[in-house]
Amino acid sequence: MKESSSFLSWLMLAGVAFSAQADSILWVSDNGAKGTELGSDGVNRGVFYPAVSGETPYVDQGFVNLLTQAGHQVTRFNPNPTSMSIDDVPLINGYDLIILGAALNSGPFNLNARGAKWNTLITPPMIVTKSTLIRRDRMGYLLDNKEFDCAADASTTASGKFTFLQPNHPIFDGIARTLQGGNAVMNNFGLTHVPSPVNNRAASVQYFKLSIGGVDQGIANAVEPGGVVLATIDFNPLDPGVNIPAGQTPAVNGTYQATGYAIVEWPTGTSVRTTQVTGETNASYRLLFACGTRDAAGSVTAAPNPEAGALNLTADGQRLFLNAVRHALSKGPRRLLSSSWGEWDYKQYLYGGTGNLVLTDQTAGGFTAWVSTNDVDVFNTAEGSIGSDGAIEPAGRPTIYQEFAPLDLSEVGQKVTATFDLKFNNALNPSDQFVRFGFGNPNNNSSFYLKVDSGLGGGTTLGWRSDASITDTNGTTLISPTFNPAGNLATAVPLNVPVKGPNEGFVSSNYSHFMNSGSLSGAAYPGGIGGYPNGVGLGVEGTLDIVHSFSMSMERVEGGLKIGAVWSNSAGPEVLESGYSNPYNDQPLADGGHGKLDQIGCLGFNLMNNDLFNLGAAGGTYRVSNMTLTYITPPILRLSGITHESGTDQFSLSWVSEPDAIYTLESTTDWSGWLSVQANIASEGASTTKTITSTAPATFYRIRKQ
Repeated sequence: MKESSSFLSWLMLAGVAFSAQADSILWVSDNGAKGTELGSDGVNRGVFYPAVSGETPYVDQGFVNLLTQAGHQVTRFNPNPTSMSIDDVPLINGYDLIILGAALNSGPFNLNARGAKWNTLITPPMIVTKSTLIRRDRMGYLLDNKEFDCAADASTTASGKFTFLQPNHPIFDGIARTLQGGNAVMNNFGLTHVPSPVNNRAASVQYFKLSIGGVDQGIANAVEPGGVVLATIDFNPLDPGVNIPAGQTPAVNGTYQATGYAIVEWPTGTSVRTTQVTGETNASYRLLFACGTRDAAGSVTAAPNPEAGALNLTADGQRLFLNAVRHALSKGPRRLLSSSWGEWDYKQYLYGGTGNLVLTDQTAGGFTAWVSTNDVDVFNTAEGSIGSDGAIEPAGRPTIYQEFAPLDLSEVGQKVTATFDLKFNNALNPSDQFVRFGFGNPNNNSSFYLKVDSGLGGGTTLGWRSDASITDTNGTTLISPTFNPAGNLATAVPLNVPVKGPNEGFVSSNYSHFMNSGSLSGAAYPGGIGGYPNGVGLGVEGTLDIVHSFSMSMERVEGGLKIGAVWSNSAGPEVLESGYSNPYNDQPLADGGHGKLDQIGCLGFNLMNNDLFNLGAAGGTYRVSNMTLTYITPPILRLSGITHESGTDQFSLSWVSEPDAIYTLESTTDWSGWLSVQANIASEGASTTKTITSTAPATFYRIRKQ
């Protein structure tokens, strides 16, 4: 007989806690006016709306309210009725999760219009609520098209409840179920037939089994290979093919009994549309959760679509849906960034109005930036008077930044990574180390950043630099002339720029000195590279259609920070990497130089030349897209259980472990020192168990990662 007990271990390593922002969800619906703006591809763009739009709520507002009440940030998107503009793709990809609502018309998702784009170009996880959208001749997740509208709990002979084919899946957490014939069947209905609109056809369901009058019809409607059916639903459909007159409640045809797909998932990379093309790979995780009411006729094409998409989930159904949302969110990168970016524009700060920097198309995934000349030489530092001295002012370069809840980098194994795509729309002037991107530690005002040569100058193509300050202005008292659009007037007024150094604290939203100077305390810069991936640099005339992709990571290891970067582009397969061969020792400098990068709380971009673009003061634009910030930290080392074999001196210790880690088990009886019981214990994965024999009373044990 075994005696088991659970306990809170006295040995627990410090964990990391930080508050991330609410997840951003894009609710796609045909409700709302259509867009009229033409995209760069000549296709009308879609329109983004607030979560609550208009004085009269749309029928599908219940779903939006359910999501916002659960703490999610929701934006509505009304897509183009015929095709998706390529300009909408990066904006859609800036959200954490995309949900296709039941108020969408399915026609525009056919294989020759929007279907392929939604499959291959949309990178966040996606939930589809309208089953019509996944059929063979739409987005192509099924091998055929067999669909009825489900009256759910108005069934007469079928259960109308979900059967959980994967009962331990996290979507089904907390949902009461009963075993029936070896299957876990949901105790309560998940869907309900809502009374408004009276003539709604309830949820559409793609079915794969049908009997009429008790006779099986031999239906074939399989899921594309790679899809996993999580739950099915048995239901009696509404009278098939019947349009429901206004004011009339639909009738159920009890002689029809169907089994259909309630919840199905397709992992990232699943091939779909195999019956039409040679496979089409989904860009990310996809989930069907069949819900939301269908319009009376099933084919309303007007916008808005006032009779479709009502919330038809019971209390248990709503819990299932929110579980599904949480699970789908876990399949994408956790976005720590907001959908708005900060601007530190020195010229705008000096003169007001529009300065050198204007941002548009802001999302959590990036922005478009227009930048004109960086030259704001209005003060002669040597003489302390207004007038040019031929030098750019200390805070002259506009910065685009975000601040966020600090991510701890003090423990070995913690890692921050940023990835983004970068494309210049106008040709650049020659310069060295033109683009800078980096992380900052507002706690001590230090930063570390990546330097990227534009491809039009000399020097190290990809290198690094450490900054002593984010908000410091080198102690210079900046003086501003009175603003005059036609030119600078001679009248000078003091400019109230906070002067803060590493020991005086960080000034939020003041990025006057971010990535503008600094050193590595006399140490050599990390290993750089001297070429360009596939021979193409940034912003070079004739190659402006090339998209450049970057990744920068900082990981705490023994002895400092392991720092690395990757640069690739769409011109070819070559990928270039740069990083330290040894950890960077980020200990703070006694002379007021850089501080320790033991946490990251901001990131940003700036361009370092004075006259940036060939167009001179007219400026030019560049686009940052597919921006992600990811943070990993090793699991907390803690004991998770102890099992003692009754009548013996043997017991087993189990602890939360990391894959591929090595541990040591130690003991003490008097706390004067720790003795090794066994070293080099290989991890068994997420949990590791070690059985030991002990005859000594009052012995204490601990597990330590080597």
